[in-house]
Amino acid sequence: MIDLTVTDNLSDQRLDKVLKKILREAPDSFIYRMLREKNITLNGKRAQGSDRTKEGDVIRFFFSDETYRKMRGQNTSIKSAPGSVKAVEENSGRKPVDERLLPKILYEDRDVLLFLKPAGLMSQKAKASDYSANDWVLDQWKARKEDPEDDGFRPSIVNRLDRNTGGIMAAGLSAKGLRILSEQFRGRTLKKYYLAIVSGKAQEEKKAFGFIRKAPSENLSIVSEREEDGSVPIETDWVRLLYDPDRDLSLLRVDLVTGKRHQIR
Repeated sequence: MIDLTVTDNLSDQRLDKVLKKILREAPDSFIYRMLREKNITLNGKRAQGSDRTKEGDVIRFFFSDETYRKMRGQNTSIKSAPGSVKAVEENSGRKPVDERLLPKILYEDRDVLLFLKPAGLMSQKAKASDYSANDWVLDQWKARKEDPEDDGFRPSIVNRLDRNTGGIMAAGLSAKGLRILSEQFRGRTLKKYYLAIVSGKAQEEKKAFGFIRKAPSENLSIVSEREEDGSVPIETDWVRLLYDPDRDLSLLRVDLVTGKRHQIR
């Protein structure tokens, strides 16, 4: 018998949705059969998949430890202490990454994580063998939790940067933190700025307007002053922070007002 207390990450959701997050290797038919047979109960009573969870509820599983771990997709061969860095490495099976590509933590609390992604590290993996900033966030989170599988939640980054771009990234470490950060980025209430070095003496301030379109046949994004077929309007604002007359270079703080792909280039 195993008890799991519902946390904020799993509250105010349908019970069957919660169970699918927790028992991610279990078929739906298994989950509903366990509910019917009272092998899964909610607060000591028979439960329906449509029941709503609330923080503090107790979900009881009348499973063996081995069955429970199997249905959760946990690696039963891990011998290191749960939550330790070594256990994370054993569980993930990832190869060590170049330490120069590891992010640096800028701020962390129970809900959010802000970190500096170095140039050369991708935000999200392109193939299974890749190691990304999102993987790093997951490893950091697992290493700090006594039981990384306790509520079925997985942290995630909420913004992306190109592989060859370094800068600040944000991740949600709880359902609440992930929701709030996602809303801020989506609603653009959280401002993002880029630092760029450009040739020549740029204007001190400028609001640049234009149009951008994709040219798939040439694998290019093309910016023009006039609207063309398939183009969309863009706005790029900047403030000149420094000018080096010896090198004839300007350092700009750039605000991608419309944030289209490749717009800053």
